[in-house]
This record gives sequence, C-alpha cells and structure tokens, in this order.
Amino acid sequence: MALIYRSFLLGLTGFPFVAIIRFFYEIVWGIGTAIISAVIIVLAMVVPPLALLLIVPFAVYMCAIMIGALRPILTMVQYPSEFSFGLIMQQIMPMTLLRLAGYLLLLVLVALGLVGFFGLEYIVSVFERMNDETKFTQDDERFFIIAIVAFYLGMFLVESILAVPTAASAYASGEEGAHMPSTFGLGYRWPMIFVLFVVWEVMLLILLGVGVTFFSDGLSVEALRGFFASYFDYSADQFTPTTQSPVVYIICFIVYYYMRISFWAGTCGAAFREKMLIDGNVAAQTRPDPIAAAQKQEERITDIRALRQQRMNKD
Repeated sequence: MALIYRSFLLGLTGFPFVAIIRFFYEIVWGIGTAIISAVIIVLAMVVPPLALLLIVPFAVYMCAIMIGALRPILTMVQYPSEFSFGLIMQQIMPMTLLRLAGYLLLLVLVALGLVGFFGLEYIVSVFERMNDETKFTQDDERFFIIAIVAFYLGMFLVESILAVPTAASAYASGEEGAHMPSTFGLGYRWPMIFVLFVVWEVMLLILLGVGVTFFSDGLSVEALRGFFASYFDYSADQFTPTTQSPVVYIICFIVYYYMRISFWAGTCGAAFREKMLIDGNVAAQTRPDPIAAAQKQEERITDIRALRQQRMNKD
C-alpha cells in the first residue's frame, strides 16, 4: 500500500520536472532515434529481417527517457544542466543492453503466441492483404488488437522488471551515487510494479477520454463509449467537434503523454527508495554495534592483563 501511495505522490509532484526533462531528452534522442529508425526501415525494404534492428533505437530511446525522467524525481533538480550528462551516458549503455535483451525476448514470445493462437498461414494472409491494400476483416482487426495489447502488456512487464535498475542508473548519473551498479534491484517487486503500470495507464486513458468527450459533444457515458470504440473501428462519427476541439484535443493528449511517464518514473523511484531503505536496514542490522564491539575489546584486554598478572605471580 505504501508503494501505491508514494508512486502516486511522486508521479504528481514530479510532473513539472519530468515534463521539462522529457521535452529536453526527446529533442536530443527523438531526432536521433527517428533518423536511425528511418535508415533501418529503408534497409529492411531490401532485407526484411533487418526490421528487428528497430528494437535497438527503441531501447536506447526508452532508456534515455526513463533515466532523464527519473533523475529529477529522485533529486528534485529542475534543470537538465544541473546534473551530469556524461554520467547519464555511462548508465544508458548497460541499461540499453538489458532492455534490448528484454524486448527481443518479448518480440519472440509475442510472435510465438500469435502463431500458436491464429496459425502461421492466417498471419501470412493478413500481411498479404495489407500489402495488397485489401480491406481488413473483423478477424484481421481482432488480430492487430490482440498483437498490440500483448506487446504493450509485455512492454509493461519488461519495464517493471527493470524499474529499480533504471532508477538506480538515474541515481548513479549524479556524483552522489556514481558507484551504484546499474543492475541494483533487478526484478524487485515486479508483479506489484506491473500492476501499477497498468493501473496508471488505464486511469490516464480514462481521464483523456473524459477530457476529450467533455469538449466535443458533452460528457456522457455514450460519448466515452464512442471515444474508446474509435480505437478499434477507427470511426470519428461519434464526435461533434467544436471550434475549440482541436486545441483541446492537443492539450489533453500532451497532458496524458507527459503524465504517463511521470507516473511510470514515480513508481520506479518509489520502488528504488523502498529497496534502498530495506537494504539499509539489513546492513544496519548486520553491522556490529560499535559500543558493543568496544566493550568486547575492553573485556578482551582485561582478560589478557589478568592472565599476564597470573603468570607473573607464579614466577
């Protein structure tokens, strides 16, 4: 329960800092990721298996964004120039390798699951219809929905396992924690963190839907149903936009976009602090009491002196 409260509190209080930091990092990493991804896509048109290389810039981007967002939450530093960019670069590499391994395994598992559920022949026919620009059937839409949901849940799982190490990497990007290993707390309380990631995502999507429907055709259950149904049938007929709707849509989406990473980072930061506290208590319990150690040493010296006195008396 404490983790839920601290995650929520950190997610809210850290939102202004995370928004600034994420905007800064997306300018740096977003442009670079887009260029690298475009090159890989062009190469994949010639050699299709090369499309799997897209996971590399994606892993780097996710790692940079998460570390950049966690740093202000852990230290409440407001400006990017106030922490060491060089140390962040050192932490990004090991975390990128961990994420790369996790996402590659995720892609393999999702692909095997889809093949087992739908069959290889059906999946090939779906992509053939996509290439021929043939209209999708309801089964095709169901296939894509299941694939996207499976990948997103898998992504939440990977990020939950790497939550505390990511926070450790962010903490180690400052001078005060430069010697902390980047694998610190790997897998710590990942089931609870996974559930929190899903809860924050659903909560923010509902808030996004409420905000959008409120400024389109009024807030109602039917309007909300139409908003979420549009994710699956791609129909905008349920909405009646007003003159201010486009601006409101953009504002609502920006708030959702930056708020979700704030809650993610808040959850990672809260779990990291909890892990640090537990390890600190264990270390304090196993560390010998200095007063007791001094008394033991004094007793030992007294015993040695008594033995020497006994030998002198015998002589």
